[in-house]
This record gives sequence, structure tokens and C-alpha cells, in this order.
Amino acid sequence: MSAFVSQPGASTPVAPSAPARVPSPPQLPNDPLSLLLNARVGWRMLDDSGVRTTPDGAITLPWLAGSERSFGEASGSFGGLCAPWRAAIDDSSSLYVLDAFRYRLKHFDPCRCGFVALPCIGGHGGGARQLRKPGGIAVHKGLLYICDSGLDGLTQTGSNPRRQALRERIRGENHRVSVFLLNGYALRGHLRPPREKYPHWKPRAVACDAHGGVWVTDIANQCVHHFGANGHWRGTRGPSFNQPLFISVDRCGAIYVVDLDPVKQTPRLQTMQPDGVPLLPPQSVEAGAKHFAALPFTVLANGTLDLRALCATLAGEVSGYFDADGDPLKVAPAAPVQYFETDASFVSGPLDSKLLDCQWHRLLLRGELPQGCSVLAQTFCADEIYNGDQLDGFAQWQPLTLAQPLTPPRNGTGKAWSWDGLIRSPPGRYLWLRIALHGTGKATPVLRAMEVEFPRITSLRYLPAVFAIEPVSADFTARFLALFDTTLRSIEHSVDTLPRWFDPMSTPAKPVGNARIDFLSWLASWIGLSLPRNWSEARKRDYVRRAGKLYARRGTPRGLRDMLLLFLGWGDAAQRYSRRPTAHRCNEEPRNCRPLPPCVPYQPPPLVLEHFKLRRWLQLGAGRLGEKAELWGRRLVNRSQLNTNARTGDTRLLTTPDAASDPVLLDANQITVFVPARYRDPAQRRSLQQWLRSECPAYVLANIEYVEPRMRIGVQSMIGFDSVIARLPQGVALGGNALGNGTVLTGAAPAKPPAARIGRDSRIGNPPTL
Repeated sequence: MSAFVSQPGASTPVAPSAPARVPSPPQLPNDPLSLLLNARVGWRMLDDSGVRTTPDGAITLPWLAGSERSFGEASGSFGGLCAPWRAAIDDSSSLYVLDAFRYRLKHFDPCRCGFVALPCIGGHGGGARQLRKPGGIAVHKGLLYICDSGLDGLTQTGSNPRRQALRERIRGENHRVSVFLLNGYALRGHLRPPREKYPHWKPRAVACDAHGGVWVTDIANQCVHHFGANGHWRGTRGPSFNQPLFISVDRCGAIYVVDLDPVKQTPRLQTMQPDGVPLLPPQSVEAGAKHFAALPFTVLANGTLDLRALCATLAGEVSGYFDADGDPLKVAPAAPVQYFETDASFVSGPLDSKLLDCQWHRLLLRGELPQGCSVLAQTFCADEIYNGDQLDGFAQWQPLTLAQPLTPPRNGTGKAWSWDGLIRSPPGRYLWLRIALHGTGKATPVLRAMEVEFPRITSLRYLPAVFAIEPVSADFTARFLALFDTTLRSIEHSVDTLPRWFDPMSTPAKPVGNARIDFLSWLASWIGLSLPRNWSEARKRDYVRRAGKLYARRGTPRGLRDMLLLFLGWGDAAQRYSRRPTAHRCNEEPRNCRPLPPCVPYQPPPLVLEHFKLRRWLQLGAGRLGEKAELWGRRLVNRSQLNTNARTGDTRLLTTPDAASDPVLLDANQITVFVPARYRDPAQRRSLQQWLRSECPAYVLANIEYVEPRMRIGVQSMIGFDSVIARLPQGVALGGNALGNGTVLTGAAPAKPPAARIGRDSRIGNPPTL
């Protein structure tokens, strides 16, 4: 007996219904049309007149000279786009800082909100793990790179042979890039260019690309060296440099180098491709921000690290600010003062209405407007296209109302702002906009979008014709009625866009106004779904969208399995992991080539096991004795039978149902759900149990089996259900893990790392240490 009852007619094919016809949007003369100008569709500027475009596409006032952050800051952070040159971040967002004053490497501890010195690395000297003149560091794929420029020799001179020998030894020491393993801090080796080509070099800064390549600036030879992921030198890259100070690699693989200008002696930025072909550098730090991944912390202009976002707690005298060497600062540094220009303007157009003698209706502006700032909009219309010079000659600009904030913003910062005004220019097919921005110097207006509506359609068309006979009176009446038409159209817009509230991909995922629940959760409750709070918004929307299609199969084995796949995030596993057909071959295949095997699409694991499938009944002449084979009888469920097997504490006293039904009812109405062991987390376990109670039929007893990443033949090896081939978790934290089959103790790092490896760096005659 299955634990589920199949729905009648569920397997009967149903003819697809005709697609529903979506009504076309309202056209003239019911509602006016509109044109949108923003960063995505373009601002269509004829003359920017010095306005600045932010990385997200908004228009603001430009920076005052000297206020904008530059790529050549002394911290080597390229204007805060990457970590400073003596700091590095690994793949797990762990921060490392090289203390050049104490010759120590430090690691940031979020629990302490401070840096901790790492052992076995650092100290002043010429040893393999010591430093003479520390430079930049980099971390990539578990490897730590530390630059050491070394010393040119002793400052004191003399004819003593010992002093001369010491001077020559120091001159040849520590001019290298040391490579360490982050796991155990074992020394892998040192990077150096060929000595016959570069007998003396000074590595200053280092960076790594996505392929594991290492880029090192050499201030002695005025070049940039490129090393492969295996440590082999691949040559120098890039144009001629004067004194390369800092280096970084963006997400696209472009190399950024801050060089010292030979004439002005000021930092300048040079960019190049990995093959050394020069690239045009970005004009500003904001323009280059889109090419770098966002940092989990902030780097100030003076090199101070703002690590408050990484600290677990901030208590006592801990401020969360640190200097370039990793030393804490008791007081937060004063924010650098940045000033903007006070005035700037731009001209957009021509905007084509495709209507001759079109009376443009109104202009809508959206953005942020701090206190003391203003925006002035002017318009000009014509039936012909003019260029910028012709507009300066005879254009008659008609001003709109001056935009100023009605209420002072909180904390003196800008707030979301929207303003609209009627266009007073005479009718014309084309429209030009001139927007003037005014700021206070410390604050600037931000313009994010402009929308122009046309033509002017008001309630005047419903009034008697006498109200539109005289042109001046008709214009006044139309503008007066436009005040009420705007409110009416806003109500009509809410009604027209009402379907978006019932679409899981567009309905608001956060509470609106004073609502206690968001519309996405409310929409999920329509089909009996409960969304876990720890899910992301994208996952919630996708779960509600896909679950609605499975509502007809709810309560069936297939429906429960599909819902479980969605709950675990495996709803599209079949599409992601199925083998795609190979591309067409240009060459003819040989005749003796065997036919290709058929493409078998990927099938997700069953995950749901019905217990009635575990029955193993013996049949006379066909049964086989084994562990799972059971005979019919009254002892199937260990019932107590007088004078037969009744024992206190051994057998069970059962009165219902009868013994004859035990073979059928023993495994009936029971299922086991197999999920990964990571759902043992209390929050995820509660979500899973709550989901199972809501999706499983009431008469079905459901058990949850958490699958560990192991497989034991004969004990736990049900392929597709409770067998997962994966890597065992490494490391056990005291108080955080329970010892068992799924935990592995991590051994301590060796005191002395191996000096040689067979087949790579061992030599006969020089006994290696294994």
C-alpha cells in the first residue's frame, strides 16, 4: 500500500489551452506617451558643460580640483578600489597586513577586532623567512607572496675585507618574492628573474591574476615581471616605466600600474593587457570602480583601514580603524573634506515625438536633492533639428519651476526626491532640455532619471467647445485641469499596474507601509507555502514561481519530490547537469568508429523513499532467504502471545489492528526524506520540518534522514538516496563540532617543512630532507 493516494485523472493528457490574450496598453487619446532618459537608455547629451556621471549612471556636480580620490594615493589602494599594497585578501575574505616597521606578518581576527602576528614569518635578517626591506604582498589560491627589495649594502665604507664581504653578501640577499603556503605557512620558494639578464632587481609590489600568474614591479630595472602559476619567469610586460610603484589586476585581467612621471614627478596610471599591449586608463576612480570587485571594508584616502564591517563586536576602546601597519587607532580619523563645484549644466536632445506641432506636456525629475541644492529645467521646442551652435544662436528657452526640497532631509544628507512641472514652450515636434544643477560645495544634487510626457491631453476635450476658442484662455484652462488630471492618472496607473502585485517575480518582497507581511509571503500563502526567513529574495521568488506549477500534483510522491527539489535549490538540476549534444564536426568520422552512446539526461536523486517498497515477502518456490526476507506470521510486529512468546520487556502488547493485517500495515503510510547533512543546522532543520508538515499528507508518517558525505558498502550505500561522495570537513572547533564520523581532526603544521620533493627539486649527491 503506497503512502499516497494518486489523484484521479492525473495521468490523463490534457490538450494545451490557447494562450491568454494580453490587452494592449492604452493609446492616444486616452493617455499621453512618454520618453525616458537615464543611465540605462542614455541621457542623449548634446553638451555636458562639466557635469559628472557617477558609476551607477547618475548625474551630479563635478569634484572640485584636489577633492577627488586618485589612483596614485600613497597607500597603493588605487583610490580605495583594492587593498593597500601591503595588505591582501584571500578567497575567504581573510585580511593579511605586512608590518614593515616590525617586519611581521599579521592576520585580522574578527572576534578580537584586531590583528594577530603570524608565527614563522618575518623578522629582520637575511634568512629564508626573514625580511630586509619589506614591500607589497598578495594572496591567491592558498599562496602568500611577499616582496622584499633588500638592501644595497652597508652605508659605512672602509677597506676592511670582512666589511667588504659583508657588504657584498647583504647586496645579494633578500632581493626576492617569497612564496608561502597559507595552510601551515610552509615556504614554497622564492621568485627571481634570470640572474644573467637581471643580476640586480628590487621587487616592490606584487599582484596576482585569475589564472595564478604573478606580476611584480621592479624599481631597479624599471619594468614589470610576469611569473607563471608554477613560478617560472615569463619575461617583462608593458610599456616603458620610470619607477613603477604599485600594481593591481582588475576583474577583466587588465594590469594597472602606478608609475612616477619622470618630468612632473607625480604618480600617473598606466594600464595594459596581459600580453603587454597598452590600454587607455580610466579617467577617474569612479569610472574604474566597475572593473574591480567591491572590498568588504573601506580604505580611506590616507591609507587608514576601516574594518568595522569585519568586526564581530565593537566594544570598549575598539574603534575598528587601523593604520597601514595593522596597529589599532583609538579615535576614528577625521573624514577628508571633499568639495564639489557649485554650478554645472547640460543639454539633452533633440527628443522626437513623431507628431507635428506637438504640445509637450510635462517633465518629471527623479533623484536626490540635499538641503540648499536646486535644479532648474528649461525647454525649447521646434519642428526641425538644430545642432548645438544653432541652439546658442536663436533658441528661446522657457524655464520651468525651480526645484527645491519641501522638507529638510535627515542628517543633512540627500533623500529620494521627485518633481514635475508643465512645459511652457510652444508646440514643436522636437524637444531640447537644459538642466542646471546648483550645489552648496559640500553637497550636490543627484539626477537619476528624467521622463517627458507628450502630447498634452487634458479634460478640456470633455468640456464645451467655447472653453477652447480663445488660445490664451484655452492654454490656461488646459494647464489648470492638468493638476487634477495628474491625480486621476496616478489612480489609473495603480489600476493598470495591479497585475504586478500578483506576479511572484515583481511583487514587493518587503513590507509596504505599515503592513505586517510582505506581498511575496502573502502571495505564497495563497497556495499554502511558508517561506523561510533565511532565504534570499531571488530564491523566494523562484520558489513561489515554480511551486505554483506543482500545485496540481500536491500530495503525490512525484509532487513531494519535485517540491523537495525546489526547497533544496535543485529545481533546475536536470537542465544544468544534462549533457549537451556535441557540436558539428568539420572532419568526417572514420568508418570504423563505433556509434556514440545515447544521451541520457541527468535525473536528480529520488530523495523520497516509500517504506512499502522495502517489503521482502517469501514466495513458495521463488523466495530467497536473506536479511530482508520475512515470513507471514503473527510475530511480524513482535506481538505478545500467551503460551508462545510473551515476555515482559521484550514483546509488545498490541490489540489493534489484528495480526493478519500486520504484514501490510507495517510499512504502510511511511516515508523517509533524504537531505544533505548541512540541514542539521537548527534554523534549517526547523524550516525543513515545517515544510514537511505542510507538504506531506496528514496520514503519512515522515522521517528525515540526514546524509553524511561518506559511503560505507553494506552499511550506508543506497545509491541515489543516502550516498554522497564528497570531501570530508577538515578542522574541528572546540564547542562547535561534535566528534563523530563526519569530523576530522586537523594535524598541527610541521615544525620544519620538507626541503625537497621527489621528482621535482631533489638532487643526487645532495641528500634531500623528506
